[in-house]
Amino acid sequence: MITLGQLDRAVAKLIAPLKRKVSLMVGRAVLKAVDDSKKVQTVKAALLSDEVSEDVERYQEYGFSSVPFAESEAVVVFVGGNRAHGIVVATDDRARRPKNLTEGDVVLYTDKGVRLKLDTTADEVLLGSSPANFVALANLVLTELQAVQTDQTTLAALLVSHAHAGVLAGGAVSGPSPAFAGYTPHVPAAVAAAEVKAK
Repeated sequence: MITLGQLDRAVAKLIAPLKRKVSLMVGRAVLKAVDDSKKVQTVKAALLSDEVSEDVERYQEYGFSSVPFAESEAVVVFVGGNRAHGIVVATDDRARRPKNLTEGDVVLYTDKGVRLKLDTTADEVLLGSSPANFVALANLVLTELQAVQTDQTTLAALLVSHAHAGVLAGGAVSGPSPAFAGYTPHVPAAVAAAEVKAK
């Protein structure tokens, strides 16, 4: 007759490989090198103290790509617990990541301090570098650019249709071309500090 202890040992022996696979499915890693030349970026990742994985695929979101620095940290998922086939699903950089953001803020950043910040508290898109020289992108700038574009289109049409009136001997002109009558060029408005500002 099998004792309860023997049954426990038999079950433990049966599930040991499965337990090991489950425990190895997710791991933390430190990136040692990045290869961005392939269709899918790959990294060299140090996992356990004596475990280094080569050519680990690093998946990124559509429309966004980056090359993390060596010594960045990563979360690696191993399909089926197979340590020979890892996939990096997230990376972070403690030394360079911008801190003290407000809830909901989003920042793209580089190690040189360049920032593109989507600021939820001020409802602005901010460009700049750390620590405090962000500049807000203003709707007024877009309006001014559209006005200048319209002005250039109007001026180009006038130049194409223009003909000199009353040309006199010696090249003197008796008056302005009628094509320009009523034309007033657009004068860009001053961009107010409230619209584009340094913080």
